[in-house]
Amino acid sequence: MGSKRKRNREKAAGGNDVGLAVVNWLRWADDDYVAARRLLLDDLLVQGAALSNTAIEKYFKTILLIKELSLSKNHDVPKLFGMLKRQGVEIPLNENYLCLLYKAYKLRYPDELRPGFNIAIDRTRLLTELDFSVFTIRQRYKVSGPFGAISSTVDQMQASEDSRLLEKNCYYGRQDRLAVFAENASRYCMRVLAPGFIVQATYKTKGVPDTHKFDIEYEVSRSGNTINGILPTA
Repeated sequence: MGSKRKRNREKAAGGNDVGLAVVNWLRWADDDYVAARRLLLDDLLVQGAALSNTAIEKYFKTILLIKELSLSKNHDVPKLFGMLKRQGVEIPLNENYLCLLYKAYKLRYPDELRPGFNIAIDRTRLLTELDFSVFTIRQRYKVSGPFGAISSTVDQMQASEDSRLLEKNCYYGRQDRLAVFAENASRYCMRVLAPGFIVQATYKTKGVPDTHKFDIEYEVSRSGNTINGILPTA
């Protein structure tokens, strides 16, 4: 009987009681989300993209807990997204974006990357898609306890109009999307030509196209001592 009551207390969706684990995971996810967007705003694109992966991972694991499913030590957000879909959880996210995040997460250990690995990212699309993804995920569930709704980091920051959340945010804030994409955009790209032989570049473009394309490649060729690369601008 006691274990049944405990399971009931730990359910969280649509106003049901929420367990401490769910509250913790949601707050951890929110904290990583805000930290990731701050890194992106400071043009630390690789670090911001990797932490974006961690934030989305924690949001997905929050939902897994709500669904009373076991958690695994898995940082692969496309796989976690697939797990949720198989459980009937439908969230309209861009799977190419999720694949890009997991690719960026692998940049933590560049010496382990295989030849041919490449990535191309820009601040504008990383930031706006992160904001959209988090906003969309968090709309899918509410957490509450015996005394009503439980607010987390994002809820509190939105209520207090905290600039760390709202700056250049087209979803939680009032930022005009057209204006964001017209701004000068910081970019980063890299390609592994051989073990330990990495070509990379940081640069800016005057705006970026407002597309949902995240599988952009950095094309690099080598002829003797000459290396030619085409910086992505699309």
